Amino acid sequence: VFSNRNEITLSENSTLPVERIETEYTLSELPEEYELTTYEKDEIGVFSRWKSSVDESEIVFSQDILLVNMSIDNEHNYKEINEYVNQYEINTCLTWTDGNYLFTLNIPNSLNIDITELAKNIVEKN
Repeated sequence: VFSNRNEITLSENSTLPVERIETEYTLSELPEEYELTTYEKDEIGVFSRWKSSVDESEIVFSQDILLVNMSIDNEHNYKEINEYVNQYEINTCLTWTDGNYLFTLNIPNSLNIDITELAKNIVEKN
């Protein structure tokens, strides 16, 4: 924890549970007006973005192997709701792990949906 950010890093000696994406996950049951506009996948991560046809807001979901280091800005309109959810002025971000992968879900605050409930709609991708 730093004055302007929280950092999550792995040491060089860390043993990764998986070295590439073996099981891919995605969101299901999104609001009707959201359409998938971006989908990118490689061995270490998956990135998906859905855009609203109503107001151009976006829902973003990513899945990465635990090798990824991350930094969370805790200085600009940051409000930590609990150890997993960070609420900013425009969006809310949920970050968690299942022990194999690091997941991040970003939703606009205008959506008025509980981000933890939306995260329960993550399913294995066919």
